[in-house]
Amino acid sequence: MDQLSLLWELQKYDEELNQLIDKVKKAETAKNIEEFELKLNQLEYDICNFKTKVDVDNEKIRRHSKKVDEFNFRLKDIEEKLYSGDITDLNQIQHMNKEIKNLKDLIEELEFEMLALMEDIENIKVKLIDLENDYKTYRQKLDSAKDQRSKNIKELTDLIKEKEELRNEFMKQIDEVLIQKYKAIKARKVKALVKISDDKCTGCHMNIPLTIVSKLKKNDDIYYCDNCDRILLYVKKQ
Repeated sequence: MDQLSLLWELQKYDEELNQLIDKVKKAETAKNIEEFELKLNQLEYDICNFKTKVDVDNEKIRRHSKKVDEFNFRLKDIEEKLYSGDITDLNQIQHMNKEIKNLKDLIEELEFEMLALMEDIENIKVKLIDLENDYKTYRQKLDSAKDQRSKNIKELTDLIKEKEELRNEFMKQIDEVLIQKYKAIKARKVKALVKISDDKCTGCHMNIPLTIVSKLKKNDDIYYCDNCDRILLYVKKQ
């Protein structure tokens, strides 16, 4: 295989390697994984908030229950004194009846709030079950997506290694000066080596002098496009 043909194959390997490297980069920043992670973070936030709400409500119930016990104790004490017959002062009796009513109202209010809090807790627990199930589902999806990503990246990196080994074999057969020129052009252009089509450079679409085209048809010498400096390759029509 002549130098230009080897260089053409080298360029094909470089293009394939670039495509594979791009695929690895895309795999490393998989959008679905990012979406799953965002969803899990939101679910963790919601679950944490709901659990905190349950803890706060339970603490309110505990405090209310303690107050109810205190009020019941006071209520029992007042009722025992009132009904003992020892209290005969009418104003004192009226005051004690009023205090009994206030205590009963407070107890009823606290018990109503406790029932509302318990109902709220039950509703939150139902929501928590749904959220935790969603969390498990998205965690499985995330783990599966990460496993698939790792598998894809490994397959791609193995293929890259294989392509690089073949590319290195081609490079050994190409003149070092030509390799350096190829690399210099590749640093500026997407393609360093381009075909001639209808006597035009397919890199910049400028006409190639007929003398150059004629020489390329006859031998395998290296010629460059005067306009874009790419290496020219003439392919004989089948």
